[in-house]
Amino acid sequence: LYQGGLKIYTSQDLDYNDKMQQVLQDAKPTIATQGATNAAQIAVNPKTGEILAFNGSLDYNDESIDGQVDLLTSERQPGSSIKPVIYSTAFVKGWAPATTIDDQPTCWKDTPTHQWCPGNFDNIFHGTTTVRSALGNSLNIPAVKTLDFIGVNNAVDMGAKFGITSWGPDADKTFGLSVTLGGAEVKPIDMAQVYATLANNGLKIPLVAVTRIVDAEATVLQDYRVPQGEQIIDARAAYM
Repeated sequence: LYQGGLKIYTSQDLDYNDKMQQVLQDAKPTIATQGATNAAQIAVNPKTGEILAFNGSLDYNDESIDGQVDLLTSERQPGSSIKPVIYSTAFVKGWAPATTIDDQPTCWKDTPTHQWCPGNFDNIFHGTTTVRSALGNSLNIPAVKTLDFIGVNNAVDMGAKFGITSWGPDADKTFGLSVTLGGAEVKPIDMAQVYATLANNGLKIPLVAVTRIVDAEATVLQDYRVPQGEQIIDARAAYM
């Protein structure tokens, strides 16, 4: 690397990356209102898999926020951002945006002696609602009912196909219905892969950062070409 004269080209757009870092800096007051001290950001091109911007923390040199810890490759709870994985799996199984779900107080037995009774963020029950409205408003009870319909094992399988690497082969044996509310940790970079795949009509193009490597003799050691990719779900389900 130091003596071979390698030139390494990345997909990163430096100007865009700097602008995204400034977005993070400008968001500090909002982040603080949520009791947080750090944030990260990644932007990708869904059609090519190229990572355009990658900021793993607010400040790499700030030890008070563990700035050298890359949040994008660290496991974090995804919250409601995981719900599209759950709903898209339901679409594959025959549901549609107009499918209705009853948003009413509901309990599930999570242990032989305990019942889990989730609520909505607004503490309101909305009655019969469509999947479109339930996802658009991030209602929790319909999301749990959707996961109950498709099965945790199917959700885990779909998440892994989309690109979630932190859900191991035995995850479905330890996960419960709280997965749909973000209870199972994921890596933010994996979530970027999930959303890029949805944005690309269900066609998964693996994320890439290094696009070209040339040595001192101008020999091309690596030259990225966009792969054919893998169709993770039906394009119609991704569209919905």
